[in-house]
Amino acid sequence: MQNLSEYKTRRIPGGRIHYNLLSLTMLIVFILTINMSAVLQKLPNLEKRGQAVQLVVDGKPFLVLGGEMYNLSSSNLV
Repeated sequence: MQNLSEYKTRRIPGGRIHYNLLSLTMLIVFILTINMSAVLQKLPNLEKRGQAVQLVVDGKPFLVLGGEMYNLSSSNLV
């Protein structure tokens, strides 16, 4: 039986550093992949088409049907 003081654990040279660098590299690649997919999607933008400026979403003009609810002053002619 060997003494515990003589027992040496087997270590991989640079194991912890190698593991940390590998984990960090994988994290960076994952983050860059997510960011690139967001960048590749075309963002909504304003385009001038003739005399009009249009909001374009997914390559098509986006029409906003908006208004105010309970706007009583809109029918007042004064």
